[in-house]
Amino acid sequence: MTAEIAGLCAVARHDAGSLYGQLLRENVVDVLRGSFPRFCERLGPERVTASADRFVAGHQATRPEFHHIATEFVLFAQARMALEPALLSLLEYEWVLLAVEIDPARIAAPGTADDASAVVALNPTAQFVTLPFDPIADEGADDAPAPARPYAVYRTADHSVVTQALTRDACVLLDRLRAGPRDVFAFVHEAQDDFPEIEVGDWITRGLGDGLLCVSQPENGAFA
Repeated sequence: MTAEIAGLCAVARHDAGSLYGQLLRENVVDVLRGSFPRFCERLGPERVTASADRFVAGHQATRPEFHHIATEFVLFAQARMALEPALLSLLEYEWVLLAVEIDPARIAAPGTADDASAVVALNPTAQFVTLPFDPIADEGADDAPAPARPYAVYRTADHSVVTQALTRDACVLLDRLRAGPRDVFAFVHEAQDDFPEIEVGDWITRGLGDGLLCVSQPENGAFA
């Protein structure tokens, strides 16, 4: 039985014209179009199909589960596809969007830091990327290169995936929170000395409002 399954898999992998070979490639194409719509649009239908065929025939997956196809394809593209830098960046960005969307972390409703005993932390789904295009601009604008800029990508309590442009100061402040939750009062006091040109308390309030940050009360330990 093991030998028969291995043989069937080999045929599906290397014979695109076989029944299972066709089904496998069609499923991969469907995953790529669903996971990376803008990338596939720019690559074009023929190149998407050809890339799926090369992926099935030549990529040795490290994550065998079917739902990891998107991640495996990114690894394949990085190593084997020789994509233009802007197109590869778009693929990697759409992978981050997907990763944030399916992240199992629970996101509670936005909270406030009015209580001096509150603790502030990063949204647990937050990921940070530097992109050579503006993903927030009108669709299609990312065809044109732009100066590289950092962005945060995260999921909100209403299950929306948000991409937010970051300033240099915001990157430094967020980096301080990546090590773990911080007491709000102590964090504001410490950061305000280093960033006298901005109101750190207002920055936290905005971060809580847009969902990039979250707070908890020490007595219950539940983040909101």
